[in-house]
Amino acid sequence: MTGFVHHVEELAERNASFYRVLFTGRDLHFAVMCIGPDDETVAEAGPDRDEFFGVQEGSGEVWIEGQTTRIESGYAVLFPAGVRHVIRNTGSEPLKLFALYGPAADGGGAARKREQS
Repeated sequence: MTGFVHHVEELAERNASFYRVLFTGRDLHFAVMCIGPDDETVAEAGPDRDEFFGVQEGSGEVWIEGQTTRIESGYAVLFPAGVRHVIRNTGSEPLKLFALYGPAADGGGAARKREQS
């Protein structure tokens, strides 16, 4: 694929997968996420990649290295490489996000659900 052009709001709003990579380039990838009510991402710290999340729909909170901040539609969240973080849906509707990771974390096209503990 030589490029990727789509309406980001529509992609995020229509997505029902917990995590779906839509494009992987040499240095970054683009994904959409749908986090259900009372669900969250796995606490992680990508040691070698920066992460950007845009909140399209819903509300929740982000935990970054012990500090919690409320988020909602229109918010941007950035995690530098190596910083532990969690995104949690605290609302009653799905939390819809789009994400950019650099460098790319994995291959494109696959949906991945949070591992249950």
